[in-house]
Amino acid sequence: MAKTRLAFSTTTILEFFASHPKRIWLHSDLQKTIEDKRAAWNLAQSTTTAQFIQFLLESGQLKRIVFPFPAPYRKETRYTWGDVPLYSVLLTLRDQCYFSNYSALFFHGLTEQVPKTHYLTTELAASQSSRPQPLTQDAIDRAFRNKPRTTNQIAETPDFRVCLTQAKNTNALGVIDKPIDTPLGSVNLRLTSLERTLLDAAVRPHYSGGVFEILKAFRNARDQVSPNRLAATLKKLDYAYPYHQAVGFYLQRADYPEPALSLFRLPMSFDFYLSHGHKDLQYIPEWRLHVPRGL
Repeated sequence: MAKTRLAFSTTTILEFFASHPKRIWLHSDLQKTIEDKRAAWNLAQSTTTAQFIQFLLESGQLKRIVFPFPAPYRKETRYTWGDVPLYSVLLTLRDQCYFSNYSALFFHGLTEQVPKTHYLTTELAASQSSRPQPLTQDAIDRAFRNKPRTTNQIAETPDFRVCLTQAKNTNALGVIDKPIDTPLGSVNLRLTSLERTLLDAAVRPHYSGGVFEILKAFRNARDQVSPNRLAATLKKLDYAYPYHQAVGFYLQRADYPEPALSLFRLPMSFDFYLSHGHKDLQYIPEWRLHVPRGL
């Protein structure tokens, strides 16, 4: 019977997984493995992938992690052999995704908070990143008067929360590999650079702890960030909205020197907003910027 054959080959099967360099497995990976090894391991044709996985969960070191994304998104399941840092598992959820926003602030040491949500970004295809219509003051006012649009691709479990966001195609501009220490050892993670992280925070403050937390991040980055690289990256990102006004304000409030501020004193054709949906605002004429009162 299938169970008897699995039990007979237990040692060989467990040694295979223990010595395999792969530590994170998809269901399709395990399905292919059982088909490739069925004869070598003398497994019955009736042994299904589900039975094989259950055997590994009960007899080996296989662990299952479920990411319950809501409909219409697909629930994702990953398997690890032994203990694997969750960060590494998260990077397998989408092709070419990377840590961003509040997660990247944390990895760069720019926040004292330990975010409860893990933020990852995938980029739209170049064909999907179309340029919006020319700006008008009325259009800006209407857009920022309302709450920001947020992703519904959020998976919550008792142990973690994962938020998948989409961004315009940048060809992974400012995305780096950075070693990060974890209780299970150092892992190399794909995440936004220091400068790209600060810019993403300014563009989407609701994914980075809010404007007060972002101001702290700019202060904490003062001795690390390159203002020239910050300005160059913002220019390459080529946003329609005048985010240079928001970045310049953050730099000024974080006590950056005037040469850094001057990089962002570009033409200011419109009044702009530091974030969406705030009612009690204060206007900063120097940056033509509406900011939450008290900031």
